[in-house]
Amino acid sequence: MIVNGDFSAGLSSWQTSATPNLSYFVAGVSDGVLQFYRLPAPKGSKGQGTVLQQTGAAVASGIALDAQFSLGNSSTVRKRINVLMLDANGSDVATCSFWLAANTPLRTHSMRVRTTKAWANATMHFQAVTEGSDGGAYLVDNVSLRQNGAATFTRTECQAQ
Repeated sequence: MIVNGDFSAGLSSWQTSATPNLSYFVAGVSDGVLQFYRLPAPKGSKGQGTVLQQTGAAVASGIALDAQFSLGNSSTVRKRINVLMLDANGSDVATCSFWLAANTPLRTHSMRVRTTKAWANATMHFQAVTEGSDGGAYLVDNVSLRQNGAATFTRTECQAQ
């Protein structure tokens, strides 16, 4: 379902979103790897920064979805990233949080979810939880999302391999 999961076409098919506005989020592609970080929000406000793709794919209720992606951290400090799979309208959301040690090369992670209601537009988000670059960025590559008709799990599963 994901288009341009290897980022060979840059940020094509991907969107960025940030609060208080996009000037607090830095994202780009280098050597086919998505790199991003969020800047600290002004004092007294909350910040958020996300790279996302709306697939346009409808998914029935009770369907299992498998996502696989490579995550890394090129900064000098440990960072936390949230990966979300959801219907674009936000009515059904599954989240996995991963801690990435400083200077971690790309390695495979996975997420498995089962929809609790029908989705009109399956969407995947990579959310920068830790602010600042600290000399580097979050790294994302090799993103895939598929339906899994043979799956027997009933809850969201998050795994770093």
